[in-house]
Amino acid sequence: MAWPDVVRAARINVLAEGRKRGFAVERERAFWIDRENGNHTYVIRTDRDKSADGANSYFGIDGRTGAITSVTLPTGDGATVDYWLAVLHVAGVGGLAFRILVSMTGVLIVLLSITGLVIWAKKRAARAFVRTMRYRPRAQTVVVAQTAE
Repeated sequence: MAWPDVVRAARINVLAEGRKRGFAVERERAFWIDRENGNHTYVIRTDRDKSADGANSYFGIDGRTGAITSVTLPTGDGATVDYWLAVLHVAGVGGLAFRILVSMTGVLIVLLSITGLVIWAKKRAARAFVRTMRYRPRAQTVVVAQTAE
């Protein structure tokens, strides 16, 4: 099949797959070919994608027939946990407010770690000073008796 025919067939088949699985196509993101085996990958954004700016629905397309050979949706089909971990890792949900909150939390963790190290170092130095003071030999006071003449 020629490239435009494969793209056309893939679009038709993905829309049919969406009706069958219950998702809606929002926009296309990419369509590329694996020249070694002649298969294509069609990446689209569906209503199942939870990230604010990404498209994470992948469809394997047979380059000879335009038929779907594999489907990877972001939720369902066993990929839910991996998908959510990846989206949360990059703060891909919640918009700008969530990203600011995640950034502030990261800065707070760094500051708490630094202040914890500073407090630990001061306490360690104080303990070392007390140890040296405790075992230092004390000066002996010698009283010399005065004799009356």
